[in-house]
Amino acid sequence: MIIIPSIIAKDFLDVEYKLKQVSSVAKWAHLDVVDGEFALPATWPFICDDIDEEIKQLSNLPKEPKIGLHLMVSDPQEYLDEWIDTPVSRIIVQYESPEHTSNALAVLDMSTVESGIVLGFDTPVSVLAEFPEKIKFVQLMSINKIGHYGEHFQNEVLVKIKEAKKFNPNMIISVDGGIKEEHLAMLKKAGADQVVMGSAIFEANDPVGELKRLQNLVPKD
Repeated sequence: MIIIPSIIAKDFLDVEYKLKQVSSVAKWAHLDVVDGEFALPATWPFICDDIDEEIKQLSNLPKEPKIGLHLMVSDPQEYLDEWIDTPVSRIIVQYESPEHTSNALAVLDMSTVESGIVLGFDTPVSVLAEFPEKIKFVQLMSINKIGHYGEHFQNEVLVKIKEAKKFNPNMIISVDGGIKEEHLAMLKKAGADQVVMGSAIFEANDPVGELKRLQNLVPKD
């Protein structure tokens, strides 16, 4: 199980700064993008005047760490071509997005970008049956309210991890939301392949040192 630092940014300088903080120890970084409609509050780039130009700035980033993009937006197809044109390695979309989640996944399937779906805390794993051959990556939210740091981890996600493993043993299962040191062993035991951690890393006095420490705590196979 790997630990992926989660970035919620107020501007592109914040994206760059947080990526630079963890680039020496993280192979992946998770970038949360919130449009202010699907969830609150809005984040970069949706708080900027020229969203297209803001997205293009991702092309100026170093190749490492790889970036996974979590679209917490009402319409995942809006700006999807722009995101695909950047060097992001993975784009995941919310099942609960009211506009064309399936269409967004179809577009992603035709690109070179890895794709996946995110299930909100109250969304059952059974909905994955709607995408029997498309879903190779699922992210399970372990908090009730998404889009910002500080929410409390919900243990019920452990059952959902096991259900997702039964649905497709080869599917990558990620868990995101409120994860702290004391949750790592139970998440690993339940079958999570990766966990996304934000405040536990970036609110530490030494984010790099804290990420290293947490990585060393993950139970070995």
